[in-house]
Amino acid sequence: MSAYTPAGFSRITPLPVIWKLPPLLLGIIWTYYAPLIWFIACHQSAWAARRCCAPAIKYYLVDAALRNAVLLRGEEVLANPDDMGMIVETTVLRHLYAYHYRDTPQIAYWRDAVSHKEVDIIVKSPAYHLVFEIKYCERASVDTKSGLALYSAAEGLNQAYLVTKQDTGFGVTGLKGLSTHILKVPAHILCYLLGQAERVLWG
Repeated sequence: MSAYTPAGFSRITPLPVIWKLPPLLLGIIWTYYAPLIWFIACHQSAWAARRCCAPAIKYYLVDAALRNAVLLRGEEVLANPDDMGMIVETTVLRHLYAYHYRDTPQIAYWRDAVSHKEVDIIVKSPAYHLVFEIKYCERASVDTKSGLALYSAAEGLNQAYLVTKQDTGFGVTGLKGLSTHILKVPAHILCYLLGQAERVLWG
């Protein structure tokens, strides 16, 4: 892995254990799926930690379908916005990790310690700094008080990505007082393009 480690970020790492599951289920998962389980972690950035806040870790399964299998959930998740939001976020993360794997970037998320506004996915290396906010809902929007705007302004980013649900959720938008260009792209199109890019990259 790269020696480049920005303050407050932790790379994706194999997860050694899963807590709060029945022992039998834990044993089955660990036996058959341990190679597929990863975690993503990020501590508070120094400029955002305006009060003490314990570092948080977000856990993702590499295969989004594994979550539904473990929880014994079927097609009903397709009608649940919260479930679909988590599934889409996991899928986007997995594609980003697969595409940028050779660069060994830091992959993390960010949350403001006071407002709890959040950026879902940050991919950062010396060569690039990409941020993604997943809003898998009917009306995806972002404003100057959103986590995406706050983080982009603080880091001086030229562009950021808002991942949406609707086919019509394409375009470039800006916010008053923010120089960052926010690119809106539907989740299924983003995942398709990343998948094709992975295929070309890895041959």
